[in-house]
Amino acid sequence: MASGPSVIQRVAGLLLLSGLAYAGNAVNVTLFGPISFIFGSVFALIAVRLFGLAGGCVVALMGSCFTVYAWGHPYALVVFTAEAAAVYALSRRISNIAMADALFWIFAGCPMVLVFYSGLMQMDGVSAGLVALKQATNGVFNAVVAGLLLIAVRRWLPEGFKPGPRASFHSLVFYVLVLVASVSAAGMTVLESRREYRQAMEHVESLVSLLAGWSRQELAEGRAPSEMEAAYESDIALFMANMAHDLPRRPDIGIGLVGPDGESEVLIGSMVSLSRPGEMTPHDDGLMLWNPTGDMPAMVRARQGRYFLRAPLEGDAAGRDLIVELSADSMMAHLESGGRWNMVVLALAIGLAMIVAKVLSEWLGAPIRRLARISDGLSRSIMSGDDPDVMFPTSNVAEYETLSGSLRDMSAKLGESFRSQKAVQKTLEERVQDRTRELDRMSQVARQTTNSVLITDVDARIEWINDAFTEMSGYTLDEVVGQRPGRVFLGPDSDPEVVAQMRDALSRIEGFDVEVVCYGKVRRPYWAEVHCNPIWDSSGRHAGFIAIMTDITDRRKTSQMLRESLERVRLATEVAQIGIWAYDPQAGKVEWSNENFRLYGLSPRAFNQTMDAWPDLVHPEDRARVTKEVQAALDGDGEPFASEFRIYNPEKGARVFRSVARVSRDEQGRAVRMIGVNLDVTEDRRAAEALRNAAKRNAAVLDNVADSIITLDRKGAIQSFNRASESMFGYPAEDVIGRDVKALFPEGTTGLEGGFMAEYLSPKASELLGQVRETVALRRNGEAFPVSFAVSEVETRGEKVFIAIIRDITEKRRVARMQAEFIATVSHELRTPLTSISGTLSLVRNGVFGKLDEKGDKIVEAAMANSKRLGGLIDEILDLERLTAGKLTLEVAPSPLDTLVRHSVDINQGYAERFGVRLAIAGTVPEVQVSVDHDRAAQILTNYISNAVKFSAEGQTVTITVENIPGAVRIVVSDRGRGIPEKFHGAIFEKFSQTDASDTRKSGGSGLGLAISKELANQMGGRVGFASREGEGARFWVEFPLCETGFDVTGAFEHA
Repeated sequence: MASGPSVIQRVAGLLLLSGLAYAGNAVNVTLFGPISFIFGSVFALIAVRLFGLAGGCVVALMGSCFTVYAWGHPYALVVFTAEAAAVYALSRRISNIAMADALFWIFAGCPMVLVFYSGLMQMDGVSAGLVALKQATNGVFNAVVAGLLLIAVRRWLPEGFKPGPRASFHSLVFYVLVLVASVSAAGMTVLESRREYRQAMEHVESLVSLLAGWSRQELAEGRAPSEMEAAYESDIALFMANMAHDLPRRPDIGIGLVGPDGESEVLIGSMVSLSRPGEMTPHDDGLMLWNPTGDMPAMVRARQGRYFLRAPLEGDAAGRDLIVELSADSMMAHLESGGRWNMVVLALAIGLAMIVAKVLSEWLGAPIRRLARISDGLSRSIMSGDDPDVMFPTSNVAEYETLSGSLRDMSAKLGESFRSQKAVQKTLEERVQDRTRELDRMSQVARQTTNSVLITDVDARIEWINDAFTEMSGYTLDEVVGQRPGRVFLGPDSDPEVVAQMRDALSRIEGFDVEVVCYGKVRRPYWAEVHCNPIWDSSGRHAGFIAIMTDITDRRKTSQMLRESLERVRLATEVAQIGIWAYDPQAGKVEWSNENFRLYGLSPRAFNQTMDAWPDLVHPEDRARVTKEVQAALDGDGEPFASEFRIYNPEKGARVFRSVARVSRDEQGRAVRMIGVNLDVTEDRRAAEALRNAAKRNAAVLDNVADSIITLDRKGAIQSFNRASESMFGYPAEDVIGRDVKALFPEGTTGLEGGFMAEYLSPKASELLGQVRETVALRRNGEAFPVSFAVSEVETRGEKVFIAIIRDITEKRRVARMQAEFIATVSHELRTPLTSISGTLSLVRNGVFGKLDEKGDKIVEAAMANSKRLGGLIDEILDLERLTAGKLTLEVAPSPLDTLVRHSVDINQGYAERFGVRLAIAGTVPEVQVSVDHDRAAQILTNYISNAVKFSAEGQTVTITVENIPGAVRIVVSDRGRGIPEKFHGAIFEKFSQTDASDTRKSGGSGLGLAISKELANQMGGRVGFASREGEGARFWVEFPLCETGFDVTGAFEHA
């Protein structure tokens, strides 16, 4: 059975027919005036037969869209769609499309048109009747054409589009006769209508020409408009009435003038074409037809039309045009009158043609129908072997009579032949029935089995498959019969060796059992187990092969997964050094894996694999305990066995094993098997012991260190509190564990506003971690005391832990204060005598006490230099003392950065030249201002530059660069000297700090310059720092805050 058209075919067919229906309505054959034939319903009726009700209605709607556009109303769309639906409904009883369409128009179509046009569109009844008659005639004609097209194109249509059974002979005759008669009658109607139209147009042209000539003459004589109208009534009106006596009514006349500026003047009647919008259509001899625009029926529009002639005037009226109008309603009424008669004649002709064609086709087709019915029964009679008693029809038509006689003679001969074969057939049928019953039983068995069964002939071509085979492969019997199994079911993943084995067995007519990859209908591979054997008939001859196939894909996957799982277990046990063992309590046998033998350091021959021999391998101190634990597991309720014991490995010595096992039991609860694993945990136990010892040592160190060591989490909660912490703060550890570390500091302590950990979790944490800071702490008794602290970060078990080391600097502060007081006292005590000494030496050098010899000058010069150096040292000590005490006043103000840097370089240029060192400013210094005390900022840079010069070799360069940081600038002084050893990094900015005791002797200096620089920078809101590696020079930097300049500082640096 042929399947129906696909969705794509249906959509394509509907689109094609819709387009043809739209084009068929656009192409028309005019009968008279606005009355014309359209042909869109031809394709809508074809769609009804090909696609049913929905398809026919869709094509009718799409084709009728043109009528909505061209005629200005939707009623034709409704009628044509109803026509398609009615023909579909009637076609279930009436196969003739034309007859079904005629019934629709008689009982439904014409009444619908009359209602729409006369009722809703207010057209007069006569005109509405003409439209209904025209549409009915047009529709029946289109149905005849559709029926013939369906018969003509049926053989070229795809199988799914066949419109029912083939057309009968009498249907073909009917359509041809009706079409010929309809075309002939329509042709004569068109010719007659056009003749009448030409006569009417000649009449109109004569009237318009007469009026135009008369109007020119009257205007040339200078007649006024009122005089022209009176002259028209007296001279022309009666003549015009006589000329239009053949028309149903007298046409309306309009005469007027149009000036060059478009201004119009009506002389006689009314000028509709000049006062209403409309469309102009040219005719012969300058005659034009004006039709109004808007939504209205074509006949109404034609009746409201006006014929007019526009002609230029001469003489005094030159420059103006004469307009002559003649209403078209009288001529259209005349044409409709003749058209109604022509349409009635055409409708009667088509109706008569349908009746005659129906009678004639039935008469001509009757003999053929009778002969077809006889032939259908005759074939059954001949095949049954009966003597056909048939009266063949006779006819006056020679061809029919010849055909009837030939069939009569042929049936007689065929009947005799079938009767002679019937006896032989009866014997064969009995044998076939016996064989069929036997095969049927075998087939039932094959169908009922869940295995796939395939039977081939002797050439290994498929003859039969069962339902299970279809389910497994997706192939039906019709799809594989006559094909070789290898070509259908084997593919690229089928093992060539297995395929060759199968072919070899078939060629030797032998059976085979194989597992091979096969392919289904969708080319999905699957594993099949094939058992094939040859078939022998009752005489012992080879009759073919039978193959039983089983889908073993899941079994193969399970087997592969099991092998992979076992391999993973084997690899895991080898890598993890896990030994697997099993114990059979009833047999007393023990099974070990290869890895278990390696763990014990034994070969398989050195252990007889019995439970009695195994305890001898266990350490004597553990033997009784472990044996008891094994027995308890066997006697217990299935709880896992877990134990640790010691063994002796000949190669590795004493080892510690951890053994875990489970016991399997039978239905009575008796232990039938115990399976377990051994793991060498010797190193784990040693590591655990080492960790415990290390923890004890660390605890001892923490408990005896002098500094407070506190561990904190991210929230600042105390996690550990050593003994020094308890002594320093007065709290026992258990009282503070879990509390916030802020409890150890006075409320309002600077830097703790957001919590102790806030800064160490902020973006600048990397700068603060490890940095030594000073603050005030609080003892349990409420006493505040100064401390220095540093916080470091470590990660343990995936979490960050912070370690705070806190030192009580109360004593350090006291010593520093005493040291400062001592230095200040000594400095003041030294300055008075030093001033006297310097003054005396100056007098001696100036010769006040007499002129000195060269040696005396040198001694005095040396004494004055040392006195000056000692004075500078005292000044530095006093400056540092005033800075520390907050007594030094700084004049902080905006200072140009470029001026500060260049001034500092200039004042140190002479000093650098003494050492053979060059000073250089790298890059461009940006034009920004810094908030500093200019002289003190220059003092810091002078300290940096002089130190860099002193520790640079001759010929080297000290570089000064400026870097941008948010809200500040960093000035960096770099040298390529010997660098600073790492052990001195923490004290480089301390008072009297020197990297080597010999520095003072070699390079000079008091060791106070960097300490003073640090204090000055801090008090100006800046910072100092350095970076150095021994042997690679040093980079000392100072940061100064930028002034609020009102422009983008970052942009200034980028520009620089």
